[in-house]
Amino acid sequence: MPQTSPLSSEEEAAVTRGGQYNGLRYDPAANPYGLDGLGYQTNGPAAWNDTAAMTGAVARLTEAVAADAASSAGAVDQAAASATAAIQSATQAETQADRATGQAVRAEAAALTVDGATVPDPSPATAGMVPKVNAAGTYYEMAPQTITVAYGDRAGLRALEGPEGALALVSRLGMFQWAPGSGPPDDGEICFATTTGHWLLATTAWDMVAAYVGAEIDALASGGEDTAGAVAALSGRVLTGTAEVSVTSVSSLSHADVTGSVPGASPGDTVTASPPAGLNARLSWHAWVSASDTITLRLTNAAASHASLTAGTWNLTVFKGA
Repeated sequence: MPQTSPLSSEEEAAVTRGGQYNGLRYDPAANPYGLDGLGYQTNGPAAWNDTAAMTGAVARLTEAVAADAASSAGAVDQAAASATAAIQSATQAETQADRATGQAVRAEAAALTVDGATVPDPSPATAGMVPKVNAAGTYYEMAPQTITVAYGDRAGLRALEGPEGALALVSRLGMFQWAPGSGPPDDGEICFATTTGHWLLATTAWDMVAAYVGAEIDALASGGEDTAGAVAALSGRVLTGTAEVSVTSVSSLSHADVTGSVPGASPGDTVTASPPAGLNARLSWHAWVSASDTITLRLTNAAASHASLTAGTWNLTVFKGA
């Protein structure tokens, strides 16, 4: 793109005529008479008259060159800033590339972890079954199912057989679990006997807990800050006493009765009796409230020969009804 000259027209003309200075050469052949002779060309004096214009032209050109230099320096600074920005962009791009490489490495590692790994069968042949172990090794059975039984229908458990570990939730009573073989006596609350096994209470329902100890809980709740009164109220529900057993032998297929005293006991209350030492394996016993404040302890020998025992004091505990 052509540039505009910074010189005025007069200065341009002076510069153009500046070449005439080169014409002021000395030619001895043409001017043997020195400076005033005709040996010097006549265009020299005209160029000398342009001295002031030439000086201005030189000054203006110097300013133009200085301005160009400053502009070039600014361009250099701008180029340096652009280069710095480019370096920063390149650094950021390199960082992003490193991150992408790391993600790719992790993705490849994850793929290698999955590749060749054993993926669980979403629907194995043993789905819904539980492992069992016997002498032959491990085998599988169907997982026990929980059935729900109304409290009034609980006797129906006696007609239901396993499998082992099966659960039955009896409302207001608790959770029962079936096991093969015999169990505790069938009392219609703790155990229900079946043909090949039994249902045994595993977890007690809150209704049953409340029925047994609800009065005690109420007594504690109503006692408030009167802890001693609450304890006294509970203590009145549990009575203790003793029975002196002087019997030392029970005949075959017979029994012996002994009485003890527990003040406050009433017929219908629950009684437990504890011997002072172990008994002959042929003997069994049970106790009950036979009259107010009176406990009868019966020792039974169901064997074909007599059974002996040591005389001593038996401990009696009475649990008052609700």
